[in-house]
Order: sequence, then structure tokens, then C-alpha cells
Amino acid sequence: MKKVVMITGGTRGIGLASAKRFLQEQAIVIAASLDSREIVQRAMSELKTIGEAEYHYLDVADEKSCIHLVNNVINRYKRVDVLVNAAGVRGKPSLPLDTDFRDFKRTMETNLMGTVRMATIVAGHMKEQGSGTIINISSISGTMVTADDYGYHCSKSAVDMATKVLARAVSPFGVRCIAIAPGGVKAGMNSPEWERKGCRLHMKQRLLRDQEAADAIYLMTTEEASAVNGSVLMMDDGYTAFKGIY
Repeated sequence: MKKVVMITGGTRGIGLASAKRFLQEQAIVIAASLDSREIVQRAMSELKTIGEAEYHYLDVADEKSCIHLVNNVINRYKRVDVLVNAAGVRGKPSLPLDTDFRDFKRTMETNLMGTVRMATIVAGHMKEQGSGTIINISSISGTMVTADDYGYHCSKSAVDMATKVLARAVSPFGVRCIAIAPGGVKAGMNSPEWERKGCRLHMKQRLLRDQEAADAIYLMTTEEASAVNGSVLMMDDGYTAFKGIY
């Protein structure tokens, strides 16, 4: 039986790379986002040449949108085997004392609440089916202060804890929840200036490729990784672990 994989933010960046990776493993992929028509068409053109993929509109900041998507997928496929929460925004770079609270709220609403909404809704169905894996995309910024992104740091740190709390709640029912925390990633949401700084967040002084993150995400959903649960997997070449000794 083919796995049913739902990916928020699935039409670009880590989400798109993850969609390609799961399609290569013969999964059915539901790529969901609120990207422009041009971005969606380009992404789906790529995905449909690989395997069975479909697009759904999703605004993770809107609870009704989340419920509508999950219900549609459950009604059609009767299950969700994997959820990858890759939808996210960086927000405006700002020091805490210069915070634009509207932007801060938007960042939290998307990165934290969007992740919590989708994870919680899907986890309920996974509990009923007795299996499933939820992957939340976090960041090195959830563990250490790396830039003047107050809202982004707060949102990703909260995602880490939300992952652990949900994992504890659903583990007895055969459901796992894991966070992937990359360092600097070469992705569309980052400015060239940020990418130059992002290279410093890896011991090898490089940016992570989307595909590297996608490979790690896929690995966490396999039987070989079945003992991994409630963990925050750092992908920074060891930066957060031993930068201070160099």
C-alpha cells in the first residue's frame, strides 16, 4: 500500500524537496500551500513527472482551511501516514526593542500555530489508525540566537517544545512526532545577505541544500528510525554541539 504523505509549504523550498523525495519512494503526495499560481504550477509540473501528486490550497493560519484540507484527504484516502509541516515565514528582522508586533504575531501564527493546528488535527486521525509520523520543520534558531529575528526565534523554539509535548501524548497510539532543525538553508524565504550569514551556522561554512533536509525528513519516517520520537534533530554540521571548542 502506498503511503499518503501531506506536506504543508509543499510547493517550494524544503517542502517541495520533501515532496520529490517521497514521490521517489512511491508515496502519494498532497502538496499544500498558499503560493502564487505561477509557483504552484511550476512545482506541480515537476512533481507530476515523478509520481502521484496533487495540490491543495492551504492557509495554515486559518483553522477552517486546515480542517478542510485534512477532511478532504481523509475522505479520499482514508488515512494520512506522514505529515510534514514545512510551511513557514521568517518575518521582518528586528531587535526585540524594535519589534513590530503585528509582524511578530503573523510569524507566530504561521510558524507556531500553523504547525500546531495541522499536527494536532492530523494526529487525531493517526491515533485512530494506530500509526503515523509527524515531522515539524524547526530551525537552529529555535535553539540558539543566530540573528535579529525575534519572532522567528520565538516561533521555532516553541515548535521544538510543541513537538515534544505532542510526541508524549500520541506515542502510546503508535504515532511519532519529530522536529528537524536545519542551520542555514539555501531557500527562497532568505535574502542573499541572510544566506551569507547563514553559512556561518554550519561548521563547514556552507548552506544546507533543500534536498539534504528532505533526505533527513524521509529517513525519520522509515522503520529504521522507528525509535526516534519527540526529538529535535539538528542539521548544522555540529555547530550547536561543539562550535565553542573551535
